[in-house]
Amino acid sequence: MRQLKFVLMVLALGLPVAGPVHSQGSPPPEEDVFAEKDPLEGRVLGERVEITLTNGSLFRGELRAIFKDRIKVDLSYEGTNVDGMMSFERKKIRQCQVLPALTADERGRIAAAREAAKGTAAAAAAATEEPAEPKEGDEKKEESAEEKRKAELEALLAAYPPEVWTERRYAEILSTDPARRTPEEQGLVDKYTDWLEAKKMKAAAERAKILETYPPGDEWNEQKYESLQSKLAVFGIPCSAEEQFFVENFADWKTAKAEKEAADKKAAEKKAEEEKKKAEEAKKAEEEAAKAAEEGK
Repeated sequence: MRQLKFVLMVLALGLPVAGPVHSQGSPPPEEDVFAEKDPLEGRVLGERVEITLTNGSLFRGELRAIFKDRIKVDLSYEGTNVDGMMSFERKKIRQCQVLPALTADERGRIAAAREAAKGTAAAAAAATEEPAEPKEGDEKKEESAEEKRKAELEALLAAYPPEVWTERRYAEILSTDPARRTPEEQGLVDKYTDWLEAKKMKAAAERAKILETYPPGDEWNEQKYESLQSKLAVFGIPCSAEEQFFVENFADWKTAKAEKEAADKKAAEKKAEEEKKKAEEAKKAEEEAAKAAEEGK
């Protein structure tokens, strides 16, 4: 009876009772057994990895250094537009997946593509510079630069033939994650503008060959094309193989004719400007000579 009174007194006074007490409806705290796993656990230096950051960005490269708060990855062989090391904070890494190592052939192709890209960038930078006053031998240098550029474009087209690498394929590559592209696909993305220029250059060269075979004049012209069309369509008279080729490729022939006329006009204007400049320089030299002779009297 005394014990019961004592318990009632304790409860009335609100004194704590020994033992664990939890608020009603709140379960006791439990230890978190799902601790976050380190995404770099088990990774080894030299491995080729794919890093996924917390913001969703993806990077590929070789793991070069692992520190307590960050890592370093070599991105040199993961695209022609990437060269060198990049550091990543470990707290911003969500996933680190091991990838197959690149073969020696793949490394060689990527290195070659990167060097070619650097050459193109240097050429583009040089093209933006202010042109210097023409000097003796500049014309030969200009021709040499044009020949070099032509060789670069021809090599690019050989590496990415239009029969295989099309505009549609480029669009498909562009829609994929850059980190998942092959070195060849990334190479096309990096040099797509040059590739288009190479295609245009090749098409123009092929049209020029048609123009050489069918030189504009009395024999091959717009009237000849219309005559051949009428002969075939109205009278059913077949054309010769030579005439048939001209009819089938008339659109290219006409384009090539316009291109040649424009090029000839530009060359004529350039020649006239050069002759005018030479005449002005000769006149200036004569005036200076006459002035010197007059002062010497």
